[in-house]
Amino acid sequence: MPQAIQAVFFDFDGTLVDSEPLHYDCWMQAVRPFGGGMDWPQYNARFTGRTDYNAGQTLLQEAGHDPTEAIIRQVLENKRRAFNSRFRQELSIGSDIRQWITQPLNHLLLAVVSSSHRPEVEPLLDQEGILSHLAVIVCGDDVKRHKPDPEPYRLAFERLSKTNGQVQVENCLAIEDSEAGAESAQAAGMKVCKVSAPSEVRAVLDRETGIARQ
Repeated sequence: MPQAIQAVFFDFDGTLVDSEPLHYDCWMQAVRPFGGGMDWPQYNARFTGRTDYNAGQTLLQEAGHDPTEAIIRQVLENKRRAFNSRFRQELSIGSDIRQWITQPLNHLLLAVVSSSHRPEVEPLLDQEGILSHLAVIVCGDDVKRHKPDPEPYRLAFERLSKTNGQVQVENCLAIEDSEAGAESAQAAGMKVCKVSAPSEVRAVLDRETGIARQ
């Protein structure tokens, strides 16, 4: 029998939504004028689960630039502008995950913990009809130390505890696609299940919570 899960914490990019290829495309568009770039397998292995700032800084360094704050901010703005112009039209959350989240879950509380900025997360959750079903959302804007540091998941649990003081951290399930995210949740004291794509999330939910939705 699975452990009695009281709350489920979802990563966003690569877990709820297959957004990493779009992030990659927008990053390559942003760094190309600076002579930067890499292929998708290399990007996916190195930057999935990392912050935009870290990605921008590294991509500029590897293109031979001194990544001053001004240049990093310029590249970040270019990347985010490209992403924000496309993600509502090009991304969606799978119907199997949507159905599981939006049907009554009795005692389960739901949260999202993402390294992305809130404007890149909340609009899609709202568009897909999921936002109102979440008790807590923690984004990269909310923390000083990002994954793999435990701060994002610790903050999410702290906020969740204010809505229900009976939740125990060891009874929380975090679903992550990156090693950095898994390390963050595990260090915060949660049970962690890693997936390689959003298509695997529904099976994890059914198995780990014992609640198989139609």
